[in-house]
Amino acid sequence: PGGSGDGVRSGGTALFAAGAADPAAIAISTVGYYKVSFNSTTGSANAKIEVKPYEGDAPAEFTNWELVGDFNNWGSDGVLALTQNTSVKHIWYADVEFTSEGEVLFRTDAAGTDKCGGDTFPYGLKTDNNIPVQAGKYRVVLNDVDRCYYFFEIKED
Repeated sequence: PGGSGDGVRSGGTALFAAGAADPAAIAISTVGYYKVSFNSTTGSANAKIEVKPYEGDAPAEFTNWELVGDFNNWGSDGVLALTQNTSVKHIWYADVEFTSEGEVLFRTDAAGTDKCGGDTFPYGLKTDNNIPVQAGKYRVVLNDVDRCYYFFEIKED
């Protein structure tokens, strides 16, 4: 790297120049969990990705996550079980349709042993509040390590 439009990597940080097509792969030499941060608020010329080893205890492993909310009477009308990604066991997903605005949250079981709400839609980080949602069809994705969630709109052809 180093020429115009090339990515430059330094100490786990990938920097890329404005107009760069692809900054190249970020090399990770040790197997494990990593925190990846992306900052694009300073403009494309200064955008950077930081990759640092995850610090803390090993992430808990779950066998179930479900989505409940106004759309299913908070589980009284059945729950929407999320599917665990087969290659990345801390990523969970499901397709859902909300017929109206409302609120939802993720939980591991009916007792709410572990749960994840949020303040923003269509993506956000865990808070103790319910997640506000808008009517529509979505692919919902939950990362059970950092508890970030996404609602990707499914567009009909």
